[in-house]
Amino acid sequence: KNNRRCDLIDREFDGPPLTPAEVVELAGLQDEMLRYRQRVAPLPIEDARRLHQELLAKVAAQETQQ
Repeated sequence: KNNRRCDLIDREFDGPPLTPAEVVELAGLQDEMLRYRQRVAPLPIEDARRLHQELLAKVAAQETQQ
């Protein structure tokens, strides 16, 4: 499935254009891949949000000290 997904992505950029059926197929394969990745290796978004908030707080503290 991933090889097919990659082939469709390559064609999307290099041509020939995808058929309407292939566009639908690619969307389904992309969705399936994203769901799989979220299940086996979720992105650490909460850690990134926490770090972002810490950095914003540091900047705000520095600005008030100046």
